[in-house]
Amino acid sequence: MRIRDRARGVTAFLALAVATLAPSRAGWADTPPVPDTGSSCTYDTGDPYDSVPELLDFDGDGDLDVLLVSHDFDMVGLYLNDGAATFSAFQPLTTAADGPLGARPYDRDGDGDLDLLVWSSFDAELAWYDNQSGTLVGPELVSCGDAPYAALPIQVDADEAPEIVTTNPAASRIDLLHDDGGAWSATPVPNDLVPPSTLGAADLDGDGDADLLADGGNHGRLVWFAQEAGAFGPAIDLLPLFAAKWSPIEVTDFEPDGDFDVVVATWTLVNDGTGTMAASEQMGLVTAGDVDGDGDIDLIDALDDIWIERTADGWTVTHPLGVGAVGIRVADLDGDGDGDLLSTSERGLHVFLQTPTGWVDHAELSVRLCDGEITSHPAWGASQTPGCPYADEPVDPAETGETGDTGDTGDTGAAPSPAVPPVTRRCGCATNGGLPWAPLLLPFVRRIRGGRRRTG
Repeated sequence: MRIRDRARGVTAFLALAVATLAPSRAGWADTPPVPDTGSSCTYDTGDPYDSVPELLDFDGDGDLDVLLVSHDFDMVGLYLNDGAATFSAFQPLTTAADGPLGARPYDRDGDGDLDLLVWSSFDAELAWYDNQSGTLVGPELVSCGDAPYAALPIQVDADEAPEIVTTNPAASRIDLLHDDGGAWSATPVPNDLVPPSTLGAADLDGDGDADLLADGGNHGRLVWFAQEAGAFGPAIDLLPLFAAKWSPIEVTDFEPDGDFDVVVATWTLVNDGTGTMAASEQMGLVTAGDVDGDGDIDLIDALDDIWIERTADGWTVTHPLGVGAVGIRVADLDGDGDGDLLSTSERGLHVFLQTPTGWVDHAELSVRLCDGEITSHPAWGASQTPGCPYADEPVDPAETGETGDTGDTGDTGAAPSPAVPPVTRRCGCATNGGLPWAPLLLPFVRRIRGGRRRTG
């Protein structure tokens, strides 16, 4: 039995326990039921309590697409937006990562399109994928045998190629990875976080380079490291113990006044332009975005189902949200100038469009696996059969080094699917004398915080 099967069996039990305790939500108009194909199906909409999928303009057409990382289906892919919030069927970009945990878009080669940095647990790899006219080419391995919890491209030296910062909570380590002509080397970033977990980057002190933010995991400290001469200085505390445990770090500009502010957990941190932050605790877990389209940054408290309008006096006016979400991203998805919502909840991943009377549940975005075939909502008829056997792999790819097929591109949905690049499973990753920590620890962390898969 594969390590994956054993880990999933235990974490499925934990996920069921969490789902049983989760509060119910009311007030949604239900989306149409999923067609019953008579097949055994598993649905993946992302992990609702872990993170909301990334919004990015992958195809360069001026609107925001949705990047979904499917840990259970071994896929990283897109829902492409036509500019009016009509989304394509799920477009697999790569199936090469075994148990992907996250993906960061970054124009690594300066050609004007977004490449992807992907890290995965079961093959314990960190790798770049080059965007070549909408097709990801790769992977180009950065490291293997030591899967990070978080990874972040960041510009440190003057050679224009980005470095990468990673965290490894099990080793209480933050590493700065340098690309030395294709051979990557790691420099530790000294820290006393217990343990280092999530990452962020912005020019906090206004000196023109990117500084580093890191969260302290169990102890919940938030710190930043000033970039100085191609390295990071000592940690500077921004929030006290237990303030921001395992929380995503969001960088924004509240006023806007040209410097970078921070949102994490229940806290907002307003920057004076030099890295000195005025911290304020809000009513609940918040994220940031321009909800009303007036140019400044409002706050959204998904769990309390409200948004808080920023006025000249700060965040003072509270409005009902009415979408029943766990996590939210705010962006103008349909091009009408106001803030729409990409939300995760126990019901899945949904797009809510803002109207004069509130938000309308516009679309559900999810991927399903039925008898080995991938299909997606909102275009159930659109299907691909990628080369990776997702559900019941007969052998461990790490043991055989098999190469997958390119996949069936017979798509009947609204938008054509790019061909899935051939999948080559790589062998020989050292695991430092044992199993990498991520395959065992991270599924527990993610599922305990509420991830769920629907079957039917």
